[in-house]
Amino acid sequence: MKNKRLWGLFAVLCILCLIANYRNSNMDKILAFGAEKSFKQNNIAKVQEDLEKSFELGLKDAKYRDLYVNSIINSPFNSEAQDKLLNFIKYPVEDAAKYKAEGFLTDFKREINKKYPDNYITQAVYNQKIMRWSKIPITYCFVNSYSAPDYFIKEIENAFTRWEVATEHQILFTPVDSDANIIIEFNLQNPVTTASGKYVVAYTVPELNVNYLKNTTIKFYLKDLNGEYYSKNQVYNTALHEIVHAIGFMGHSSDNDDIMHSTKDAKSVTNDEREELTQADINTVKLLYKIKPDITNESNPTGTYTPFLVLGNEEQIQQAKMKEAVSYVVKAPKLAGGYIDLAESYIANKEYDKAVKSLKKALKLADSNEVRGMIYYNLAVVYYYSEEFDKAQKYLLGALQIKESNDSRYLLAEVYAKSGRVQESIKEYERLIKLNPKNIEYVIGLTNLYVHEHKYMKARLVLKNYIRANPSDKENKRLKSYGIIRLLL
Repeated sequence: MKNKRLWGLFAVLCILCLIANYRNSNMDKILAFGAEKSFKQNNIAKVQEDLEKSFELGLKDAKYRDLYVNSIINSPFNSEAQDKLLNFIKYPVEDAAKYKAEGFLTDFKREINKKYPDNYITQAVYNQKIMRWSKIPITYCFVNSYSAPDYFIKEIENAFTRWEVATEHQILFTPVDSDANIIIEFNLQNPVTTASGKYVVAYTVPELNVNYLKNTTIKFYLKDLNGEYYSKNQVYNTALHEIVHAIGFMGHSSDNDDIMHSTKDAKSVTNDEREELTQADINTVKLLYKIKPDITNESNPTGTYTPFLVLGNEEQIQQAKMKEAVSYVVKAPKLAGGYIDLAESYIANKEYDKAVKSLKKALKLADSNEVRGMIYYNLAVVYYYSEEFDKAQKYLLGALQIKESNDSRYLLAEVYAKSGRVQESIKEYERLIKLNPKNIEYVIGLTNLYVHEHKYMKARLVLKNYIRANPSDKENKRLKSYGIIRLLL
């Protein structure tokens, strides 16, 4: 009797193994059948989820590929849907479904171009990413405004209003007392000299926490090279230009007529005439605020368009930025900014020697500690990628002496980790997480360090504290790779 029971149990186990093997070997088809059932129930999200899994498992059935494409193009075609279709055409399958997806995307891109026919949006990227504010209205505040003549404040506010009207109120601004998205501050002493041949009325600096946009600061100078206050028109023209930087557009136009032309500051000083916005200026800003951002002030940003459909692939973006940087250097050879932009293009192309050379040139032209800090950080990035960690550390510490920065601390933590200085890296990550408990990049960095050191309980504690502070991120895909470490958190 006992033997019969054992044989019976063995038979059941064999049957279960056969079922499991069949299920595993046919999971792509099982998921596809489930998707077909979900389609009949009009559960489109489930259709797409199951078919995406089946494609990853190797399903190439034309019927289900066509079903997937149709489920996307016949639903609201938002940025998420656009990304789904872009990922679909990457599968190494040539069939009618792929051609349909490619054709639909081509027609959609054509519609975008028709709606915004004249623009220079390819210059918008900041370190190959789209940066903009997610929430409207965008807030702004003045710092030390008491030091500026009253007309400075009025003309800057006039520039904000002009952009609201120009974008047909797609973009709105509102003044606040503090904690604004855009901070405007005034400096009496202009750092440039007549001999330098530079013209600087203002410049804009973003404050980032990895991919989180904390604020942007427009730094205005009150007086020109002769010690005279800038005129109303000069302030207004400069504000029109700097506001676009402050809302996320960190590049420049190559057209002399556009407000975002790289030498507009010079024109604002030498020509005391009120500037007008071009249609390209307006279309560019409108389009920027339709693209799903990579860097913004929300954890789950949305957008009408995914960046790829507007900007193209990384190579196309890089070519546009390189062209802009070269143009900037030619037109303003005594300004550090052009050489910094050029270096960023070299970094993207992995031409690190050229990047260092460009940044060293920028360092010679730097006219403020803030600019020097920016150059030090970029030099650290170059040396990090070229695995010269001692040099990277040197420039990061130099940047931190000028200004405390989460980005510099984050890179320093990575430099320490890469160079085997684990405890120093852990210390930096712990400091960052204490200040920014909702930043997943820091959490992943510290967790990976503990896992590498086989300190699994400490890794688990890092994840536990993060999920406790961010319960909505419990099922974040980026955390699923930790498997058993995050079990029951």
